Amino acid sequence: MNSPHSVSPSPGTVEVTLFRNLGNPFGQRQSRTWGELCALLTSCDIRSKKDGPLISPAIYKSDPIKRSNDNVAAMSGLMADCDEAFTLEELRALIEPLGVRAIIYSSHRQGQPDTKEHPDAHAPGERYRVFFPLDAPLSVANYPDVWERLNILFGGEIDASCKDPSRGFYLPSHPTGEGFVGEVFEGRLLSVDDLPPLPPEFHAPRYTPVSGGDNGTGRPGDDYNAKATNEDTAQILEAHGWKVTRSNAERWKVKRPGKTEPGVSATIGHYGPGILHVFTSNAPPFEAGKAYKPFGVLALLEHGGSFKDTAKDLGQRGFGEKMSPHVCIIKGRKRTSAYIGGENPDAVSEDEQPETSDEDERQINEGLYGIQNGRTVLMVKKEKSDANGSQDVTAKHFVCDFAAHIVEKTHAEDGGQTFLVEGLTIGGDKFSLTFPSGEITDPRKMAFKLGGVAGDGISIHAGMEKHLGPSIQAFTDRSKTIHKRSFERTGWTHDFKEFLIPGMESNNTEIHLEKALAYRVEQNDETIQNDLYLLFASHIETLTPIVICHAFLASASRPAGFQDEKFATFAVGRSGTLKTSWHQMAMSIYGDFGADDKLLKLGAGGTVNAMMNYPAAAADLPLLFDNFKPGTGTGQKDATTLVHALLEGTERKRLNRDGSHRAAREYRCWPQFTGEDTISDAASIARMLIVGASDPPSECIEALTKLQANAHRLPRIGGHWLAWLLTDKARAIIAHEAKQVGERRGYWVSYLRKKSSEMVNAMRVATSLSLCEFLWRVAKQCPILGEVFEWWEVRFREALRHCADNMTGYSAQSHEANRYLSTLRTLVIGQRAYLQEKGRDPEKNEHRTFVGWQDSNLVYLLPNAAFAAASDALRSQPNGLNGLAENTISKQLDQLGFLEKKDGAKYAPKCDVGGTEIRRPRVLVLKKTRFFDEDEDEE
Repeated sequence: MNSPHSVSPSPGTVEVTLFRNLGNPFGQRQSRTWGELCALLTSCDIRSKKDGPLISPAIYKSDPIKRSNDNVAAMSGLMADCDEAFTLEELRALIEPLGVRAIIYSSHRQGQPDTKEHPDAHAPGERYRVFFPLDAPLSVANYPDVWERLNILFGGEIDASCKDPSRGFYLPSHPTGEGFVGEVFEGRLLSVDDLPPLPPEFHAPRYTPVSGGDNGTGRPGDDYNAKATNEDTAQILEAHGWKVTRSNAERWKVKRPGKTEPGVSATIGHYGPGILHVFTSNAPPFEAGKAYKPFGVLALLEHGGSFKDTAKDLGQRGFGEKMSPHVCIIKGRKRTSAYIGGENPDAVSEDEQPETSDEDERQINEGLYGIQNGRTVLMVKKEKSDANGSQDVTAKHFVCDFAAHIVEKTHAEDGGQTFLVEGLTIGGDKFSLTFPSGEITDPRKMAFKLGGVAGDGISIHAGMEKHLGPSIQAFTDRSKTIHKRSFERTGWTHDFKEFLIPGMESNNTEIHLEKALAYRVEQNDETIQNDLYLLFASHIETLTPIVICHAFLASASRPAGFQDEKFATFAVGRSGTLKTSWHQMAMSIYGDFGADDKLLKLGAGGTVNAMMNYPAAAADLPLLFDNFKPGTGTGQKDATTLVHALLEGTERKRLNRDGSHRAAREYRCWPQFTGEDTISDAASIARMLIVGASDPPSECIEALTKLQANAHRLPRIGGHWLAWLLTDKARAIIAHEAKQVGERRGYWVSYLRKKSSEMVNAMRVATSLSLCEFLWRVAKQCPILGEVFEWWEVRFREALRHCADNMTGYSAQSHEANRYLSTLRTLVIGQRAYLQEKGRDPEKNEHRTFVGWQDSNLVYLLPNAAFAAASDALRSQPNGLNGLAENTISKQLDQLGFLEKKDGAKYAPKCDVGGTEIRRPRVLVLKKTRFFDEDEDEE
């Protein structure tokens, strides 16, 4: 540890969250001692790429943790991101006087200047993070103000793009490790009180938003503040000797007159366009720690601090109220009648204002908005002078001819919000309208939509559109506003307290799904035993236990922690075996999936991209993809793409039009496939359990007919199962049974490898088989349903072993090395290729390809010639060798134990190939019985 300040760490822990990398939103909560944090943040990982593990001082609400600002409850520490803003000596000088614990560590790009990104950098190439653990958790509600105070401590130099509470910071890394810095400062824990206070104006509005041009209203100073830009303030400062560093960012850096050393004295734009925030105490007439609006800057520097003279000057320059057109919106059509003059003919003078009662006028925010005779009114306090002196009066200006308030606020899982607004017009007509969060703050969209529903002749008055949103907020009684949650998916909530599915919604929860996702369960235990028994009995016994087990496992896997071990089922059989009809009934335990229009078909009009919205919404539930056709067109490629996306859990990263990464959708469904042929990709097959679907006997068809007649009762099975999973007893059973999965996985690995030495991905297949056993043990302990699972125990065991036997064959056939050898074997037996006797040169033959030699025990393959022959033969087949190179195929043969000699050159005969003598060619040496797939004699 490179630290002159290090001493023995004191006791105590800090709660932090660690993330695997930037693309993985799920994190792990950890309590680390101060010593452990020091070791973590001062140890450099040498890697070429920046992306890697991240740390966040955020304390999250849910477990499992998903990174988002809305999910943060509190902060255990503060992190300052300082790129090219400070030298290491400057940071030491800033931190040491505080006497608090802190850690400085350099970032991945330490030593790499980037003056294009930071044109005003005064410490090129020096890139640091500073971490302060707090003496007590900081509420996320107070975090924005505390971050601003931390920024003031650092002179406004912290990267503002890193201030959101859920921000993750990369753990120390560097391409070479040269120049890495990790320093520890000991002392007491930082308190919020140690930070500088906020400027007095920080909590005030940043500027007064008024319309520009001839439509402007209000005082000259308000109008100037609304129109001023960073450039306007910069020009005034430069005229008085200040130095301004302009950039594309909203925050410009400023040096006071006479300052030559590195650093900044103030910023422009941090708190709003044109606003000056001063750090230094050596720049009169400005004071340190204060923010000044453009009007204030102009007054202090150009008019000696006289606001009256400044306002008069601005008025002469055209700022302030001059022209007030009346804009009326009627059913979405805009009618403008402009008039010129000092007064608005629709305005009500103070003398004409009628008295209002408490019931008629609700004053909010010191009387800013009120309701008068059914109209929304803006109330402005003014000073009025007459012969009797001056007195405060309230001027009232009509905003619109109706009054409205928010009755419902709906919160989406992605952080979006929707507001249901209800109102009453001056004619007594009621109306309601829904606004997304982006529209309720947009005056033009508010005016257009409200004007379209409020009725004929209902006006929104001149220049008052900007008051629609604030007045609606002001008239809203937040204690009576109904708060709802909205989801566009099924599945477990992050705290595992609810399972989201129509039919089980808690109060004020809405679930919106597309028509094809007909999920819905019922809370009724009648007939569920008999219906589940019929489901088991309505197709062949090697198929139904596996698929039903998979359907129940989909909703039970996440509480058990097996969500990353997800697998699919694939029922393979010719058309007419009723596999689709039966799968529709199996899906119906979670909803109404009996109709054919609920089927998702890939390869028969449906594309991968068209279908990917469905698995993103069907979380923690089975999802049926019917009639896979991987052998037609691009079916094999599409099927492989779909399976990889679904079982890996996310879609591939895509870019938005602005070049930023689009948020990848998360896929938590458990796929079930039916089709006449499987895909040939080895990795995909390893994530499936493939079951055969032959013609069911007559008694199965009879049971299926009964089941279809009573399909409306099947969602009761899913309702009972999901309700039980929410109980503490079910959680305890799941936790206990999950401990046996590792042992059973080992058993199945041994079984599969004994069954077939050529099998690949045996561990992956064994995991799927052991999870089926786990689910079966759990389901047997479920009230009511458990008796049916117990009854079917023996047939389940038989079906699982039959499935395992099938998988050894499918897995071996799907592996590229196995397909390679199988193809060569076929070519040699069919005399399209030949093996010469060892010791003899190859013969010229137009109809046969020379691929190697053989003797009584061994085969010597020439890799290039054999690979070319196999590739050519497989060219027309989907996937073929999946684009693998000859060297990769050779390595696979070695990994599978097919090669007798890894260095086969000294075993090969001298030969003449293509007129060139090759003395010791490299060959692949295999046992002859292995190449020709013959059984060896037992010793």
